[in-house]
Amino acid sequence: MRFKTLNMTLTIAILLAAVVLIIASVLGWKFFKQRRLDIVQHPHPLLHTASEPADPRSEETRHIAGQLAQKAHRLDHRFNVFSLGLAAPQIGYGKRVIVLKRSYGDYQVMINPEIRDRKWILPSISTCFSLKGLHILPRAMWVKVRYQDLDGNEHEEVRRGGRATILQQEIDHLNGILVSDYWL
Repeated sequence: MRFKTLNMTLTIAILLAAVVLIIASVLGWKFFKQRRLDIVQHPHPLLHTASEPADPRSEETRHIAGQLAQKAHRLDHRFNVFSLGLAAPQIGYGKRVIVLKRSYGDYQVMINPEIRDRKWILPSISTCFSLKGLHILPRAMWVKVRYQDLDGNEHEEVRRGGRATILQQEIDHLNGILVSDYWL
């Protein structure tokens, strides 16, 4: 019975994702259109290259973090989305630095983030500022991440739901993986 319920849940999730894709393509919502805004675009090689570790205390890392937060704020102001993240490769830097939206105007910087554990993998709909369109891919709905802050302190946190999927996508960017590289 448990397997049947899980199978039904996956089927419903895939059908809902398909409906959203159809609606987005028919209506051409501005949110789903390509949004360049000075973001590095596919097929730029930087998006397909694993990023180098960043020194959390370096001036370069602070500069990258500031640029990411500034760009995230401009994107958030324009699109006002629930979850938002950006990775250094998307603004032209091959370093392991990401920024995630906590709330409007409040962004968290993660340096050298790595996923330590993940659970509850389900189909997810993602869009990316570096690509056109929507993509359906498997994402964990629960992740544990380890990262450093700008002072070099190590942290470990758990993310759930949409915030977990955004985190995974930004870490994928650091590993040279795009949402279009997944096949569900």
